[in-house]
Amino acid sequence: MKNSTINDIFEHIKKQGNEHYKNNHFTESIEQYAKALGVLKFTASYANEELYTEEDEEYSRKKAILFTNLGLCYKAMEKYDEAFEFFGEA
Repeated sequence: MKNSTINDIFEHIKKQGNEHYKNNHFTESIEQYAKALGVLKFTASYANEELYTEEDEEYSRKKAILFTNLGLCYKAMEKYDEAFEFFGEA
């Protein structure tokens, strides 16, 4: 992400999700990954030269990581239909 402040926020939220996942707190992890996805989508919605657009390779990469992480959380919770949906989006 070109704007370091937004990138820092995104990475901080994603890192919180990762920590929750490591501690088997999957609901909390899902909440954090969803927030990070919201930050990512916000940057694409209000794109200018400092923010992502949905066509950016970095946007696509980060989105795929978040969808994969969400899928892993739902898989760990044995919610396989939800997991399958998120894996499909990744």
